[in-house]
Amino acid sequence: MVLTVDVPDGLEREIDSEVEKGRYQNKSELVRDAIRRLLEERNEIERAEMSKEYAEEIKKRMKQVEEGEVGLDDMRTMDEIAEDENMKD
Repeated sequence: MVLTVDVPDGLEREIDSEVEKGRYQNKSELVRDAIRRLLEERNEIERAEMSKEYAEEIKKRMKQVEEGEVGLDDMRTMDEIAEDENMKD
């Protein structure tokens, strides 16, 4: 697939500099790496946010158990909660 991207002159100079220093063999390699890293970072952030939501839900549910509002048999699994709240992929 061929993709054409317009970048500001300053950014193009930075890209050229990275290639000239030998960090990348060509501009395409740099762009692919940058996109890959961006997507990995975004996925990492999403996983961290989901983990935080899970942790908050667990605390909430454990408090309900401690206060006698629900029994352990009434608890749903985190997968069930995620499915209900569309938190799971």
